[in-house]
Amino acid sequence: MVGRKVQLIKSIVFCAAVPPRSIHLRVTKETVDEGQNNDVVCSGAGAGPLSVNILLEVEPLVAGRDARFMCEVRGSNPPPSIKWFRNAKQLPLESSMIRHSGNISTSVLVLDIVEADHGTKLTCRAENPLLPAATLEDIYTLDVAYKPNVSLSLGWSLKSPELKEGNDAFFECRVDANPPPYKGLELEHNVREGILVSESTLALQRVNRKQSGAYQCKASNVEGDALSNPVNISIKCEFDEPNSHAIV
Repeated sequence: MVGRKVQLIKSIVFCAAVPPRSIHLRVTKETVDEGQNNDVVCSGAGAGPLSVNILLEVEPLVAGRDARFMCEVRGSNPPPSIKWFRNAKQLPLESSMIRHSGNISTSVLVLDIVEADHGTKLTCRAENPLLPAATLEDIYTLDVAYKPNVSLSLGWSLKSPELKEGNDAFFECRVDANPPPYKGLELEHNVREGILVSESTLALQRVNRKQSGAYQCKASNVEGDALSNPVNISIKCEFDEPNSHAIV
């Protein structure tokens, strides 16, 4: 049996020759190399890995900060080869540190977290060098916190920022943030004044010349505050007045 692999299909135990130790196994179902109900002896035993787990040392993940991930592998003999993948793309081996202690192996990976990592799948794969079929892996989906990204634009019905008194003006505020932004507006909903505010839109009904100026929207979450780009509107009237500046 020296130098041969025996795969026990029913018990999902793998055995390979690794001198000088020996292990006795009872075959309970036909194996790849042997017949049924035979006593199998391997000179030395290669087994596992039995489990693979990714652990995050500090939570939550925040854009702009480093994060340390530890992959813990148990029950591999000989010690496993440990590889990291980011969205199925293997990371350089030198980007992690591997330690072996008894039947536990650990690999520590440090990543510089950015917004684009949100939703990324991080994989730790453990391979027994003698038993490729015994490969196990764990997958961790990154949940990255980042401050809002905000943009403001005129509503689809407006072809030009040039308006006449009595027209309606519409603005749409787009926000990308994790976690979602707090709800808070500095320009309140006021039907009587013709100011209609929803979660992401602002409507100014029957505008007048005093409402000319630059408009911005603001969003906040636990990671910070952000202002959008300014959008200017000009209300045509007989007399010009200084522009105002509103934040919604």
